[in-house]
Amino acid sequence: MASQLNFEVIKIILLGSLLLAFAYSFNDYCEKRRKSKYFVAPILLLIIILPLFNYLQILFSILGLSIATAYSIKPISLREKPILVSFANAVAVPILFLIGYFYIPIINLTSLGIAFLLFCFVMVGQLLHEVTHMRQDEKKKIVTSALLFGEKNIKYICYTFLLLSSVFTYFLFYVRIINIVFLLSTLTFCSVSVLEIKIKKIDYNLRKTYVSLSAVLGLIYILSFHI
Repeated sequence: MASQLNFEVIKIILLGSLLLAFAYSFNDYCEKRRKSKYFVAPILLLIIILPLFNYLQILFSILGLSIATAYSIKPISLREKPILVSFANAVAVPILFLIGYFYIPIINLTSLGIAFLLFCFVMVGQLLHEVTHMRQDEKKKIVTSALLFGEKNIKYICYTFLLLSSVFTYFLFYVRIINIVFLLSTLTFCSVSVLEIKIKKIDYNLRKTYVSLSAVLGLIYILSFHI
């Protein structure tokens, strides 16, 4: 049983790595940072290993590949479209999470609930990232969500996602999907994040702080399922 579980973990890590390898290498190629078609290798390996996975994992892998392709390829090029560029980046982590969660092919409120929280948290991180890159994007004539709404409004959008996460976490606790540790850690994370964003200018230091807080929250999440 343990050896079978270890094999599943190795498969999932390999699948996630190949999906990310394709996304980054294809984006580099489309942005003409690299002339070589390195993205072909992960695609070929994905074709070989995908039959080893169940239908839900295959479905979400195809979804991930489709978004990664639409993100970079012209004329779609989601990376150059405000709102859509933020969504495309924010949805990547929930997709990878669901691919791992669905090693047993069952869709339930736990998987979808945590995926939604991850989406909200990554969306905030993505918006902070876009604000810190506003000048570079403006020079490249790429209109991101940050350039469209401006830093002040981006802050309010971040507050909205963090508030939504807090309310939704209360719901998950109410229906007994999560425990008190999960609830309190999420509420603390959201409160601290809102405070940091409110009192500070959005820059690389703020984004670094947010990423660090997110990493700590992720570790607490993992531990909370073993309590």
